[in-house]
Amino acid sequence: MVSRVVLLSLRKDFRNVVGSPIAVLNMTALNPLYRLILPSYLLATAFLYHGRAVGLAQSTGSVDFQGFIFVGAFMNILMVGAIIGTSAVIGFERGSGTLEQAWTTPSSRVATAVPFAVSALALSAIGAFTCLLLGIAAFGVRLRWTTVFAIPAVLIGVAGMVGVCYLVMALLLRLGQARAVLDGGGFFLGLLSGNIFPVTVLPGPLRVISSALPSTYAIDLLRHFALGSWPLLSVRWEYPLEAVCSAGLLGLGVLAFVRAERFVSTTGRLGQF
Repeated sequence: MVSRVVLLSLRKDFRNVVGSPIAVLNMTALNPLYRLILPSYLLATAFLYHGRAVGLAQSTGSVDFQGFIFVGAFMNILMVGAIIGTSAVIGFERGSGTLEQAWTTPSSRVATAVPFAVSALALSAIGAFTCLLLGIAAFGVRLRWTTVFAIPAVLIGVAGMVGVCYLVMALLLRLGQARAVLDGGGFFLGLLSGNIFPVTVLPGPLRVISSALPSTYAIDLLRHFALGSWPLLSVRWEYPLEAVCSAGLLGLGVLAFVRAERFVSTTGRLGQF
């Protein structure tokens, strides 16, 4: 039953995408390209020494700064897309006047919210792969065949991003309009995960927060297998640690969402959405 609801909701959401393709393309691919990837790429180019990223090699074991930036951006787009995309999908529901009807169905509230998370992640995945393919075609990014070994790390990280989606929905239910908070939160989450720099350069307190994010290990493992960079920890420890962090984030997100939904239902604020 839940899978059928998810598929039907996905079909509806992608119909909305077809109606506004430029806005969705800008949100999922163009925006991170000109706000994150190009500035980072050009700045890194300015600091090359005889064409080599010497500092990057000393801190990560890889001189492939193009791959370092684009691989980090790939996961960053998934993360930010989970945050902004969830807000956008809920915005479509608000605009069409169907959000309250969807929320008042007899099915589980957590299950009812699954399509929002899946739609947001599906849209962000399109943007992430678009930017990565652009990096390969136009910026000289070369990925190793061992990249396939990082697929489990990406999938575990995506599971954690579902928890982020639930946290976003909880915030939207409580605050209504929280776009400024979401924009800043997505940017900060990407920085803490080491999207454009090694997390080893973060100050101590921020390193502690970074070590609790599954996206940190997803990016690190993806770079390790795709570029040959040094992992933060042994690979056999990073995978289970990422899984634990992802499960914790998912549980926290579901708990926050359930409490927020109960709050707006008991206070009569659900009709405002």
